[in-house]
Amino acid sequence: MSTSFIHLRVHTEFSLVDGLVKIKGLLGTTEFMSMPAVAITDENNLCGFVRFYKGAMEKGIKPICGADVMVAEDDEVEARYRFTLLATSNKGYKNIIAIISKGYQLGQVEGRPIIQREWIESHSEDVIPCLVRGLATLDIYYRKVVMSRLKVEWPIGCLYFLIDFILNYNVPAVQEKKVIYMR
Repeated sequence: MSTSFIHLRVHTEFSLVDGLVKIKGLLGTTEFMSMPAVAITDENNLCGFVRFYKGAMEKGIKPICGADVMVAEDDEVEARYRFTLLATSNKGYKNIIAIISKGYQLGQVEGRPIIQREWIESHSEDVIPCLVRGLATLDIYYRKVVMSRLKVEWPIGCLYFLIDFILNYNVPAVQEKKVIYMR
């Protein structure tokens, strides 16, 4: 496998809703495939990060800290977007902890923490928020948020416009697909 590929969205056994990946197995596979780094992004928690960090450092793999969270759109309970938050430093790690903590303390809906966008904005230092959940959500998000800020018209549901937009506005694009189990 090429060393330029890095999994940025792995759910481990600490992602209580949908993760089956054992940290030891993840690090062994990462090392076997010569990947220089890997991220764990368990849903609404960082419980496995210390174990992951220690194991990754022992193997010479760069550990990337992250979490998958649900973000409310303009305080609308039904309008939610899934984001992966990735930390770029210890400060980012602490900011993700603060965001998730607020979700559990102030934003629970049906027992699940729902994050408000302003919490991410107020704890954004060294945190990279990545929108996930497919092109339809990406289309809606870019039309509502990004395009309105740039004052650019967005044709609804147009994949080619999305690609053109990414290329012409030099917006970074990352393909995502979460890992929830391994052999």
